[in-house]
Order: sequence, then C-alpha cells, then structure tokens
Amino acid sequence: MDLTWGKALPVWWSIAWRGTVYGLVGGFVLGFIGGFMAALMQAPEKAPLYGMIGGYIASIPASMLAVKQAVSKHLPSLAALANSGRAN
Repeated sequence: MDLTWGKALPVWWSIAWRGTVYGLVGGFVLGFIGGFMAALMQAPEKAPLYGMIGGYIASIPASMLAVKQAVSKHLPSLAALANSGRAN
C-alpha cells in the first residue's frame, strides 16, 4: 500500500476544515451560554473564563465529528488503496 501525499492531503484537509467550522460554531454557542450564565450570576468578570471553558468543551466533540465525517467520506478510496496493495 502506497499512501502518497496527494492521497493523504484531501483527508487531512477534510478533517481540518470541518474541525475548524464545527469548533467555531460550538465554541461560539457554548461561549455565549457561559458568558450569559456569568452575567446572570452577576459575575461578568468571570465571563471570559466561562466562555473559554465552553469553547474547550465544544472542541472535543467537534473534532470527533470532523474526523468521523471525513473518514466516512474518504473511506471508499482509502479501502480501494489498501486492497490494491494486497493484490500486488
């Protein structure tokens, strides 16, 4: 099996852009909720901390989803590449 950069780069790019978009959206949502909760608790100075924690929490499932979707999309071509290596 010969995995070249030309074949690996689309998989990496698919993971990278999905992780970035999902992380931004999830971080924004959870950061907003964290900031809103800090304001409700009358502790606006804690809003950046709560937002940061929310962003970190959002990045974990966002990256997992990005990897799952990217691998699902590219799996047929990667499987064909692996099977072509066995035939040789």
